[in-house]
Amino acid sequence: MKKEEVLRLKKAIESDRISMTAEGLDVILADVQAVLSDYFYITKKPTLEIKTQGDGYLVEIKVLAETLKTFAKIS
Repeated sequence: MKKEEVLRLKKAIESDRISMTAEGLDVILADVQAVLSDYFYITKKPTLEIKTQGDGYLVEIKVLAETLKTFAKIS
């Protein structure tokens, strides 16, 4: 097997490993929204994108917020 074919197969396997069901993504997004809503007034549901990068993953979370909430550090 050529090196390019091995790399393509490896990427395909990695993509399958990070494949999630819509329900799994919804659970993560609900948790993220719950945490961020402690700090921001969220105006749009967060989005989540997971990509392989090197030996790990790049996880991008985007959320639209109206403004920052007032909060204080708990000692």
